[in-house]
Amino acid sequence: MILIVEQVRNAAEFDAIWPMHFQAFQNPYNSFSKFFNPVHTTIDTAIEISKARHVAMWEGNAASHWIKVMDKETQHVIGAALWELNQSGYTVGDGERFKTSFKATQHVEGSEERLFAEKLIGGLRSAVMETIKGPHMELKQMVVHPAHRGLGVARLLTDWGVELADKSGLDAIVVSVPYARPVYEKLGFVCVKDIEIDFSTPETSEKWKEWQAEDMRAFLMVRPRKQMPNSSESAA
Repeated sequence: MILIVEQVRNAAEFDAIWPMHFQAFQNPYNSFSKFFNPVHTTIDTAIEISKARHVAMWEGNAASHWIKVMDKETQHVIGAALWELNQSGYTVGDGERFKTSFKATQHVEGSEERLFAEKLIGGLRSAVMETIKGPHMELKQMVVHPAHRGLGVARLLTDWGVELADKSGLDAIVVSVPYARPVYEKLGFVCVKDIEIDFSTPETSEKWKEWQAEDMRAFLMVRPRKQMPNSSESAA
C-alpha cells in the first residue's frame, strides 16, 4: 500500500474524514469522545452535526491545519490529524479564565452531559494553558482507521506537524489518553504532566458517577524542538 499525505483544502474533504473519525474513536473506546462529539439521536446525524462544527472551527482559524493520509490506489482516507500553530503561547491566568468561561455548546443546555463536558474539556485545556507558556505546535486531534493501523499512518500525520515545528524552532505538544501514550512515546514525545481533572459537583447523580468511573486519565506530552542547522552549517 502506498500512502500519500495531503493538507485538507476545502470543506468537502471532511465528508470522507468524519465517518472514519467517529469509527476510530470507538476502536479502542475513547471515554472522552461522547463529551466532545455527543450522539443525541442517530450516529449519522451526530456525524453531520460534528462535521459541520469542526469545519466551521477550521474555516475560522487560519492557524489550524487538517492533514489526511490516503491509500493512493483506492483514494480512501485512512487517517487524519489537526495541527494548530500557537505563535503567542499562553499567559498567567489563561487556564483559569478558560475553565470558568468555556461552554460545551455541542450538548443540550442545562444537561448533566453538558456540565460534565465543560469540566472535562475545561480541565484538559486549562492544564495545557497553565503548563505551556511559549509558542508551539499542538496536535489537537489524530485518528487512524482501525483496519489500517500499524502501517505508519500515525507517524506520517505526526511528522507533518513536527517537521514544521522544527523548522520554526518550536516544541510540539499533544494531550494523550492512556492507550495512545505509547504511540506518542515512540514518535518522540515525553510526558510532562499527568492531567488531573476536578469533576466535583454539589449533587452527584448515578450517571455522573458512571462517567467519572471511566478512564478519565490524560497526559500532556511534549516533543522537544530540534535545533535545525543554519545555512552556513548546511553548506559546510
